[in-house]
Amino acid sequence: MVGGCLYPPDESSIPELPCDTCTVQVDVQADNLSPVIGCEGQDEVNYTITLCNYCQADTFNLEVVQNTLWVEHSGNFQDPAGIVVEYNAFGATDYDRYLIRKNNINVYETGSGIRLGTGHFVQVHDNAIMLQDEAEEKTGIRLSGTTGAWLRCNTVMGPPGATYGTDSYGFDATGASGTLISCNTTSNTRLGFRFDGMGDGVKLQGNTIQDHFDGLLIEETGAIGLQVHHGNLWCGAYGGVGARHLGTFEPLITQSLFIVDGDEIISQGCDLLPAWEANAQWFIDQDVEPGATFQCISESIEACSITNPGPGEEPSEGGDEHYLEKSLADGIFQAPRYKSALEWTGQRHLYRRLLAKETSALELWEADFLDDEATSTVGAFSEIDADLQSAFTLDSIIQKNLGVLEGSTQSKLDSLHWVDQAFNSSIEVDSVALLAQLNSLLDSLLYFQAYGYDQARVIVGSRSVALGDILTDNNGISIDSIYESNEQLANYIFLETVALGIDTFTQFQIDKLLAVANQCPLAGGDGVFKARSLYSLADPLVKYDDEIFCGAEPEARPQHILQPQLPEGFRLIPNPANDELTVLLSEPLGQSGHFVAFNLRGQVQMERQLDAGEAAFFVNTSRLPAGIYYCTIRCGGSAQKNQKLIIIR
Repeated sequence: MVGGCLYPPDESSIPELPCDTCTVQVDVQADNLSPVIGCEGQDEVNYTITLCNYCQADTFNLEVVQNTLWVEHSGNFQDPAGIVVEYNAFGATDYDRYLIRKNNINVYETGSGIRLGTGHFVQVHDNAIMLQDEAEEKTGIRLSGTTGAWLRCNTVMGPPGATYGTDSYGFDATGASGTLISCNTTSNTRLGFRFDGMGDGVKLQGNTIQDHFDGLLIEETGAIGLQVHHGNLWCGAYGGVGARHLGTFEPLITQSLFIVDGDEIISQGCDLLPAWEANAQWFIDQDVEPGATFQCISESIEACSITNPGPGEEPSEGGDEHYLEKSLADGIFQAPRYKSALEWTGQRHLYRRLLAKETSALELWEADFLDDEATSTVGAFSEIDADLQSAFTLDSIIQKNLGVLEGSTQSKLDSLHWVDQAFNSSIEVDSVALLAQLNSLLDSLLYFQAYGYDQARVIVGSRSVALGDILTDNNGISIDSIYESNEQLANYIFLETVALGIDTFTQFQIDKLLAVANQCPLAGGDGVFKARSLYSLADPLVKYDDEIFCGAEPEARPQHILQPQLPEGFRLIPNPANDELTVLLSEPLGQSGHFVAFNLRGQVQMERQLDAGEAAFFVNTSRLPAGIYYCTIRCGGSAQKNQKLIIIR
């Protein structure tokens, strides 16, 4: 234990945590590519985390598996949750990179079991969440601006004999574009599933919705698209109805239409066609052939055991699956409030999804939509997303080389371990031969390290150039609405900080993020969710009351005037750094100068001469002890503004 942490913040890796009964506090900031928090594969697990704060902006893989958590006694937290994913790195294209699986979470006070922010392709699988009483508002799984998540085979249960006197939710989603919610079970909460905001592309299928006041609630400003024979089961008793839509006129309701076969029986005591209330026809009873309705377990597939959505996860054809998408593409989306913001947000989601499809696979209306919006802000910001995805996706050749390097390094480490055992064994050995083998292994590892650094320089250099171009493109987009402005501002701050490995903000950035985060996300677009995820790095305790923020249509207000400050002379990449640092100048030096690093006492710790014309250079920081330093570039009697540098070991 160091500083109250099981593993100190400067550890280079996170081993699996011990699997005995223990209470630990974990606060990790590390450069581990594939950390595992938990005890996957153990027969007996009785493990408790009282606080898990994993702070890493560019983790490529992360698994949180088989833990037991209690959400209680969290008075310092305004919005506590057992597991929170605010953001994860661009580059994920499937569901096996970010996994939350087989955790048991007990919620004893106001809060959530699992909360997802603006993450991409997060898989939440086979977790059990118990909302222990009705004294305070509680939520099993909450989504806020999440994109493309896969929530499957989770169980959320409220207390037995619930009276529904306090708001409680199994799943609560505000903005859940492209999310697949399948084969989950909810029971004994006031609402089983609640949807608000732009949830285009949602697939709600194979879920068991049992014993609630209302099993499913869609707000008047919510939309999830057409649900055709998706096999959701309504079971048990309801204090209200199985499903309720608060839309006030027909076009609102048909944007989330359900088509089911009311006569088909999948599970005894459960109905595919629930009792429902809406101001227009919402559920349509349509007969289909046996087997056409989605089922979690069938002859061909068991949805809870597959690793990526397969054919069994897709809904059967049975109507116009693209009704909501086409209304967005045609600009005829309907909403009683926030229409322009919700329509623009939905068009952004649609454009981004279609951009990822092969051109030959596009339907005519999809190709027309891409052409029509290519020069609009919908297309421009979607291109920013696509460029970020590309910037954080490794070149296939480099990825292959790194895979070979990892395998070769592991092989040498295994041999090194054998040599170490031989040296320390009681058996007589040839020490000279072992020493020669040891030196050979160490030479190989040093070579691999140098090769790895070379590859890292290539990656950092090309990514830095790409991010600079993306920043220029983002700031050059002409905007005229608050939701466009929010998107631009969130992108700008992300590109200036987290994208470069920096997880701290200037006061200017903090003020701007908070101003956007405190808006209604239905009116302010996805930029609000992005700002909240970024701001959580500065203040993870803040809670946003969207019931108040979205209580009324906001008055017209001046848009943000985005006037990005130029980079303050130079950038330090990465920051924090270890043994090497890349310095990027905003423009080439007009004359020779010096790069200087000094400690908190103002004592010079490093100095490097620079030649006229240099715009980027490397600095060896291996001799600097871990700590905080300030860097500047001195040239012709003047100096650039100091930049803070953090060295970790």
